Amino acid sequence: MDRRAFLKAGALMVATLPLAAYMEQEIPDPVAPVHIQNDDPGWAVLNGAKLDIDAERGLMTAAFTPEIRAFEGKPFRIGGFMLPLDARTSFTHFVLTRRNTTCSFCPPNELTEAIEIFSLSELTFTADEYVVSGIFETIADSAEGLFYRLRDARVERLL
Repeated sequence: MDRRAFLKAGALMVATLPLAAYMEQEIPDPVAPVHIQNDDPGWAVLNGAKLDIDAERGLMTAAFTPEIRAFEGKPFRIGGFMLPLDARTSFTHFVLTRRNTTCSFCPPNELTEAIEIFSLSELTFTADEYVVSGIFETIADSAEGLFYRLRDARVERLL
């Protein structure tokens, strides 16, 4: 290797060192949500349902485990993220999801990672994490792909 090529290679290496150090830094995104997934153990239980499509009736169907069936009609509490069903500024009906739906680059929710919520009080949307408690119901046949519901729900923001 001649001297010029050696000096060029050295200069290039020295010039890229700051860039490499910069690329290894974790730079916080001020817009990104703090949490993207709620790891409440309840989600693992709800993911146990087996789903199928009934093409003749145009429905999705769910077969629930005995553990899921045991929650039917009883108080149930779970954490997650709010997904409004329309553009109203306040609402009592929404979907709670395991993963934050405001994150464009996050994995999508499974069909068993969404719960239809009927809240006792009016709410406004935020991308924050919530804990919701209410009376648990299962939905075996669903045209919308929602297999769980909480009625008379109380919603608390996680801090």
